[in-house]
Amino acid sequence: ISIEKELDVLLKAYEKIYKQYKDQIALIITGDGPELERYKKLFPPHTIFTGYKKGEELSLIYASSDLFVFPSSTETFGNVVLEAMASGLAVIAPNKGGVKDMISHEKNGLFFEAGDATDFRDKIARVLEDEHLYQSMRQQARITALTRGWDKVLGQLITIYKTASNAALHTYKKIG
Repeated sequence: ISIEKELDVLLKAYEKIYKQYKDQIALIITGDGPELERYKKLFPPHTIFTGYKKGEELSLIYASSDLFVFPSSTETFGNVVLEAMASGLAVIAPNKGGVKDMISHEKNGLFFEAGDATDFRDKIARVLEDEHLYQSMRQQARITALTRGWDKVLGQLITIYKTASNAALHTYKKIG
């Protein structure tokens, strides 16, 4: 829970969405950090702050959720997005940063314009109102997660290094 997570964008979007849906929705914020106490004061009193969780406790939070909203546009990989998808959650995230490589708009999640709380709110409402889209994105999110993860990412990185190393060795042999 820090400035670069852009929770101010989430706060503005959630205030708008809560006015529309009232007690039909609940926001859970999981994590810890230097801005936690400030955000506890800013978010509506019904917001649930769980603190830092890992392992089974974190898995239960994902499993108990219906949707994963992610405001940060500065993530390089966005591991939490992948974890959410592995739990079958559709994701709403900014069209910026590393999450762009994981999300396929309208297939396993939705993009909102980075920093735009109104667009973020509109995308959340769209998923809440369109059951077919919601169910379809949940299924695709799980499929996406099964094709990703650190094993895949590191395997691809090793392949790139091997290719680059072989090319460099081939070039060196030509010169030497």
